Amino acid sequence: MFRSDRDALAQEVEDLRRERALLDAENQAMRSDLLARHREAPHRIPGSIYKAGVASLGPGERAALSRHELKALPVWAALLAHFATFGMFSLVHMGLQHDRLPQIERDDPSAVKAIGLSFLPYYNLYWVIFNTMRLTDRINLQYRLRGLPDAVPRGFLLLASIIGVIPYVNVLFGVFIFWPLAVFHLQQAVNRLAELPREAAGARDAAAVAGAFRPEVAWKSPSAPLKARVEPFPSAGSGAARGVEAAAEAEAESMTEGADEAKAYRLR
Repeated sequence: MFRSDRDALAQEVEDLRRERALLDAENQAMRSDLLARHREAPHRIPGSIYKAGVASLGPGERAALSRHELKALPVWAALLAHFATFGMFSLVHMGLQHDRLPQIERDDPSAVKAIGLSFLPYYNLYWVIFNTMRLTDRINLQYRLRGLPDAVPRGFLLLASIIGVIPYVNVLFGVFIFWPLAVFHLQQAVNRLAELPREAAGARDAAAVAGAFRPEVAWKSPSAPLKARVEPFPSAGSGAARGVEAAAEAEAESMTEGADEAKAYRLR
């Protein structure tokens, strides 16, 4: 391959990366706007989406609501830290998960609020229960958006949270029996979500808005300059449609090897 061909390849890769960054920014802006519209919709009862289910959600809402930043942690490590800190690790660690989930309802707490209000005297008798149940609902909603059954048993988490606010009982049974089991269920559900695609499979089509294009690379011959063309996404109903973000990521990954080779050539 001649130098001009390598330069053309490097330029095309840079163009693809810039386009991917632009698409990422546009997708994030649309996602944030959809979430804001959903939270501020009039005549909505707080927490209603967790009770009503996801059947009434459109593709755009599903794409926005299914995005998360959850990270896996070995269940045994979470349980070991729980016992070592007498439950303090679990309170903080599970509270942090709120910031890694999309804020769907107006009363969905942030991590700071979830952790801080747990130490407020008297009010925490209510807050521990509400916070536990809302985290359970937010995690289970992510499974519903992906067509999967609830992963966290809501009834058991309610029982554990109630026991956790009863004096003396919370020390004897809550910290050492019920809450370790609750942490087991929650962390196991978080780990599985972290392994699944971060967007619902059926929601990715919503990212392919009207007029969106996917960059494709065409070669005429091994020595010919690299040319780029764009092709429209297939229709969402065909089952072959994919999100702009996913396509850009796949394209950038496929071109990484060529980019490295081109940069290495320039250094010669």
